[in-house]
Amino acid sequence: MIKVTNRLYAPPKALPQYLANADKSLYFDIETTGLSPRNSFIYMIGAAFRNDPDNDYTCVQWLAESITNEAEVIEEFLELASGYDTLIHYNGTTFDIPFITKRAELYDINFDPASMQSIDIYKRVIKYRNILCFNDYKQKTVENRMKYPRKDTLSGKELIDIYKKFSDSKDEEFKNLLFLHNHDDIEGMLSITPILSLCSMLRNHEYVLDSVNIHEHKSLNDSTSHELMIKGTFSNMTHVSSTSNITHGSSEDNTFFSFNENRILFKIPIFIGELKTYYKDYKNYYYYPTEDMAVHKSVAIYTDSDYREKASPENCYTRFAGAFIPLWKDCFTPVFRADYQSEDLYLTLTDEMMNDKTALKDYCDHIIDTIITRKHT
Repeated sequence: MIKVTNRLYAPPKALPQYLANADKSLYFDIETTGLSPRNSFIYMIGAAFRNDPDNDYTCVQWLAESITNEAEVIEEFLELASGYDTLIHYNGTTFDIPFITKRAELYDINFDPASMQSIDIYKRVIKYRNILCFNDYKQKTVENRMKYPRKDTLSGKELIDIYKKFSDSKDEEFKNLLFLHNHDDIEGMLSITPILSLCSMLRNHEYVLDSVNIHEHKSLNDSTSHELMIKGTFSNMTHVSSTSNITHGSSEDNTFFSFNENRILFKIPIFIGELKTYYKDYKNYYYYPTEDMAVHKSVAIYTDSDYREKASPENCYTRFAGAFIPLWKDCFTPVFRADYQSEDLYLTLTDEMMNDKTALKDYCDHIIDTIITRKHT
C-alpha cells in the first residue's frame, strides 16, 4: 500500500461558514475497479479534513498496489473516519458508502455508516436543478460552474485501465495519474462546498428585498406590456450564477428568477385587465345577472328578489379591474382568474402590496418554491 499526505489549500469560498461542524467533517472519495462490490474492489481512498484553526485542509490518500492491499486501505481510512462525526461525499449515498460497506464485510471489518452523519453534495444539489439549470450534475460539471481549476482529465472508466497498468508495472507516471484524479475529486468537493449554502438559502428563503419597480415595455407593434422587477440580496455569496423561469398557463410571458453572486432578481409579467374572484361558499350568495356579480345574502335580502337568483359555483364571483401577477397555487387571498374553469391563478398587485416588503417577500418565496418543486422535464 502507498500512502500520501499533503495539504489542500482551499480557496476562500470553501471556508467553514458554508459548512456547519466543519472541524468534525471528513470529505472522502473512493476509486474502484468496477461498479459492483461483488466482482470489483477499492484500489484507492482519499480523505480530507480541516486543520483548525487554519483554513487549509490535509488530504490523505491510500493506494492499494493490488487487491491484497484493499483491506489495509479500508482499515486505515475507517480509523481516520472514526475521529469525525460527518462524512461528506458526492453521490456517496448511492455508490461510495454501500461499496465500502460491502467490501469491509468481506474482510470482517466493522463499519456502520448509520453511526455517522452524512452529507451527499449531489443529493443536496439535484433538488435545486430547476433553479441551477446546469447541463448535468456530475461532479466535474458542478466544479466547472464553480470555477474549480481541475488538472485531471481522466474519467473513472479510463482510470481503471490506468490502475491495471500501474498494478502490473508499478510505473511512476501511472501512479501519479491515479493520485491526481483522486486528489482533484477531493479538492473539487471542497471547491463546490459553497453550493450547500446556496441550497440552504433557497430552501429557507434567506434573502432580503432591496427594491421594487414596474417597467413598461413597448413592442414593435406599439403594444405596451408591464413587468414587475424585484431586486434582493442573499445572506451569503453563492459563487455561481443562473437564470431560471417558469411558465404560467397559456401565457407567453414567463416569470424569471436569476442570481449572480449574492444579487437576486425577479422579473414578473403583469396582466392588466379584468379578472374574477370566486367565493367557495356560494350557497350564501345571490347572483345578479344585470350586474354580473354575486352578493352575500346578508346584503341581498334587502334587494328586490326579481333581480337576483341563487348563486352557483360558476357565477359566485366579483369582477375586479386592475393589475395582476401570476400565482401557481391557491396560497394567497383573494385569488383571481378569468373564469371558473380556468386554472391560471392571479394575485392583484395593489399600491399597498408594492409598499409592503413582507407581502412581496412572501410572493417571491412562492416563486422560488414553485420553480424548485416544478416537475423536471
